[in-house]
Amino acid sequence: MGAQNHAAWANRTGCLSHSGAASWECKAATKAKLVMSSHSGALKPLQFPKTSSSSSLSRITTIQPQFSSQQWKTSKRTFLRCSHETSVQVGSDVVVDDVNDSLKRMRELVDIAGGKSEGVDDASLTRFLVGFSMDVEVAAKAFAKHQEWEAFIKPRGFISETEIPNELNAKKSYLQGRDKQGRPISVILARNHFNNKDVDEFRRFIVYSMDKILASSSTDGKLNVIIDLKGLGLKNLDSKAFIEGFDIYQSHYPERIEKFYMVNAPFIFNGLWKVVSPFISEITRKKIEFVSNKKVEEVLLTVIDANQLPVEYGGKAELVLLQDAVVPGWPPVIL
Repeated sequence: MGAQNHAAWANRTGCLSHSGAASWECKAATKAKLVMSSHSGALKPLQFPKTSSSSSLSRITTIQPQFSSQQWKTSKRTFLRCSHETSVQVGSDVVVDDVNDSLKRMRELVDIAGGKSEGVDDASLTRFLVGFSMDVEVAAKAFAKHQEWEAFIKPRGFISETEIPNELNAKKSYLQGRDKQGRPISVILARNHFNNKDVDEFRRFIVYSMDKILASSSTDGKLNVIIDLKGLGLKNLDSKAFIEGFDIYQSHYPERIEKFYMVNAPFIFNGLWKVVSPFISEITRKKIEFVSNKKVEEVLLTVIDANQLPVEYGGKAELVLLQDAVVPGWPPVIL
């Protein structure tokens, strides 16, 4: 697929990575006045249907959630969010009422945008509503694009381990028990990540990881992620992989991550983060917590019991590779 074709797809789907000519720029980077140079190891796009574009340079348009106080009545209160609730919390203390009306309108807009709302449960749509700041129109378009993207990246309905051999062999992802709220715990060892020129496989790996971990069930459909940056070196500094990963999290799995705990960050990571952070939405940024080396055990033990927390972080559990973790019902049976 050429740069022109992928540019057209990117504008339709919000995909973040692409291969271009000498340089590439995206909406988030423009806002931050950041232009990243392309290199010989640029990520290749998924093989989507061919489209046309008049531009030789790809410009990425990602959906940036915006909350309009004029569109919604808000109030400050505390409530338990359930699938049958008629209001949803945005941020820590803002509550948007009349969610049922919003969901009804969102279903209409999803269908108009080319998606399919029939058969989609309210919980899935609500996650997109919250993830895109309760903007019904933006959330509906994002959901329709998600459905299109999902159909291409996992046409069989799930990613099998045979499709991601290199990523699994790197031994960088672990499924580690549950936190005190019953949410699954994912541990990612960044030092075991190396630039995979097959970006399709990397994307499939992210989807496989999220789907398998979420299949292990959760009290509220969320998980906690520990990203261990210990031992990170130049060979692991893959800014495009970080950007791609966070884009998949926020564009296709909104409100699935309760918290990202970034631990053991070396000084070298500062430069990488300056490149990556402009591409992360404000809603996602609020879920990211950098934990100082001296407080890793203290912070993690406040949310995870010692018998569930790996020894490496002050707990008593052993790390369990994601591919070795036994999850009932995984892989799923697709009829």
